[in-house]
Amino acid sequence: MPGLGIDLTRRGLEHALSMNKVIENCGDKGKELAKKLRSRARDLPSLVLESGLVPALLFYLSKTSPEDYRASYGALANKDYSGLCSSERGAHGADEHEKKGPSIDKISYSLITAGIIIVLRELGYLDGALNDVRKTIQAIIDLREKRKEFEASMIVQEYLVSLKRAAEALWEGED
Repeated sequence: MPGLGIDLTRRGLEHALSMNKVIENCGDKGKELAKKLRSRARDLPSLVLESGLVPALLFYLSKTSPEDYRASYGALANKDYSGLCSSERGAHGADEHEKKGPSIDKISYSLITAGIIIVLRELGYLDGALNDVRKTIQAIIDLREKRKEFEASMIVQEYLVSLKRAAEALWEGED
């Protein structure tokens, strides 16, 4: 069974603390991001159990943008927490909304998704450079084709629950 040497509770707590550093670097958008992250982290464990790991991951990926996912993956994998909420990242966008910077909602989905993808890679369920949405989707398809989805979803629950509990402890919920 892949990844038996990884402490998934610790990894969930580490990712929550890393996400907290992103929040701290988001200035006035940080409070909104914290609320969204808390909500996403609380929803994912039950979503994985109810619909399956692949559908849950694809749903979360559908709520991101390729740029936000890549930046979020980099933030968690490389411990570079600056610039994720920067208005300069969205300055090249086509409309006024995008020029104000990246969507906090998309960043929240991106961070949670990147965290679980990183863990699945560390556990040996996913292969390759997964900082790209297309490559990540292909790796998720491969996971299903190898018939490892159920096994991976059961093993990753420890990570998801620790991330959820840390999120509840660190960040206030949406009103």
